[in-house]
Amino acid sequence: KANHKFAIWVIKKSAATLKKLDYGDNGSRGLKDFMLNDDGQVVVYPKLRDMRVFDSSDAKSELTTDKSLVPFPALHHLSVNSSCAFKDNTLFRGSSDSLISLDIGLHRRFVDIFRKYKVFSQGAYPNIIHVTARLDNKHGLTLPSDEFAEAAFGLVSPSTQSIKLIGDVSYQHIASAIPACPYLENIQILFLVIDEMSLLEILGILKYFPLVTDFGCSFWGIDSELAEIQDKLIPTVAYTTGIPND
Repeated sequence: KANHKFAIWVIKKSAATLKKLDYGDNGSRGLKDFMLNDDGQVVVYPKLRDMRVFDSSDAKSELTTDKSLVPFPALHHLSVNSSCAFKDNTLFRGSSDSLISLDIGLHRRFVDIFRKYKVFSQGAYPNIIHVTARLDNKHGLTLPSDEFAEAAFGLVSPSTQSIKLIGDVSYQHIASAIPACPYLENIQILFLVIDEMSLLEILGILKYFPLVTDFGCSFWGIDSELAEIQDKLIPTVAYTTGIPND
């Protein structure tokens, strides 16, 4: 515990110059450790470009900050698998132009924050190139499959080239969420680590991604009714099985 406190002290003392932060808490206060000073004031990290946070703090924790405060104004890469200690959009302020990579564990609290504060409304994060969305059931904030699919595709920006979906989500829910996403024309890499799908269902999804050249899926079943598949529906795709490496 002493080592943990020292690490937090070093992080906060380095806040003005820190550029990369990879943080997983050890049963303490999680995000609140390095985002709040002893007096309760939020710490600002003006040069932080790469942040990975695993936070197992109490999911009932509800902190808010002044809406003018921007703790992470220069983030390029954000990876967060967290119960989210905040009930507002603190984590997502100020990096709308700089953020190019997002890896997020989606659960009820995050989705509610996105909706209330229009965090990922169309065009809000125009430069996100890589999106990974994971269905997070670890914090007692479970999200239904259909809402996960909708929220995941809602993260896509006009610049997005790569999408990875990881979670217990069905073909039907993915197929329903895709048409509502206006930014699929630039997607070149698509990975689906989800429920089992048939070959026809996979091809049905790929029709929405005209530029995909790299496709991965953790489960797939081959339909016997191959005669129903038209050649024009089959893009030039590298099919893989198993969970793709990061």
